[in-house]
Amino acid sequence: MLDQKERCKRYRLKKKLQDAADKIFRTWELGKSRTSSHTPREIKTALDNSINLPYNWTEEDYKQAKLSLSTYRTNIFLENDTDLQQDISATRTDKQEAKKVTDKMKKAYTAMLQTLELATDDPVDEAAAVLQVARFVARRLAKEKEQIPENDATAYCLATLPRSYQKPDWVKPHITNMIDFNCVKIEIIHGAPL
Repeated sequence: MLDQKERCKRYRLKKKLQDAADKIFRTWELGKSRTSSHTPREIKTALDNSINLPYNWTEEDYKQAKLSLSTYRTNIFLENDTDLQQDISATRTDKQEAKKVTDKMKKAYTAMLQTLELATDDPVDEAAAVLQVARFVARRLAKEKEQIPENDATAYCLATLPRSYQKPDWVKPHITNMIDFNCVKIEIIHGAPL
């Protein structure tokens, strides 16, 4: 049983974590939300999940939550590498058209996320559904596009197809570079303040 002093200390630590998550959300909302491919609900849910501590949390649980929050903050503010707008703009020269298509695809992305949330709360099942959507899109790319643009989005989709499909020569090196780039661990200083 915790005494009053220990309960107050734990409350302050948990409050500090919540305040840090709220600050990240407000900063993202003011600075990145208009150009982000993420929805506010998605960001808020991810932040809440990052700081969710178990009932009898330990100091190790708290450190892990801080690290998770710090990692997520880094990811959302460096998201230009995987931004929907960037992937769409890479295949278009007309900026107006790119903006129009990006706005439509943001709505489609939001609808897909909401559908996944309604269908399951298990991210493993969500990953399976996303991969199936990628395969569907890849089959359309392979069938309908004579010249498939070289970018992360098309490379990822095409890489999900079985060997029996003819893929452009650039797919394998592009995917290899993408995996190498995304799998290099960014060093996060554990003692860095939130």
